[in-house]
Amino acid sequence: MSKRRPSALEAEFARQLRALHLPPAVAEYRFCERRWRVDFAWPSAKPPVAIEIEGFGHHKLNRYRSDVEKYNHLAIAGWILIRITAPMLNDLSWEPLLRQALKLEAP
Repeated sequence: MSKRRPSALEAEFARQLRALHLPPAVAEYRFCERRWRVDFAWPSAKPPVAIEIEGFGHHKLNRYRSDVEKYNHLAIAGWILIRITAPMLNDLSWEPLLRQALKLEAP
């Protein structure tokens, strides 16, 4: 795990994950020969699942380009990527998506 401190949104997601009794995730998971990091991952899920918490910093052009490259490599490697915004944390609209991706509920 990286020494990077989680953002407030990432900390809130981790709290919600525990409160909803969902399977624990690997935080700061590195993939693709450790070139990139995703905020949270379930690498042993079939297919593997990644969560990216999208804060304001992702809107900067250089960061956006890097994120798109990372997301493309996740897709090529067969990962399911769920991107979560602050409003999605507020209304928990991410929860059914994650449950479906982890095959905890029927689609």
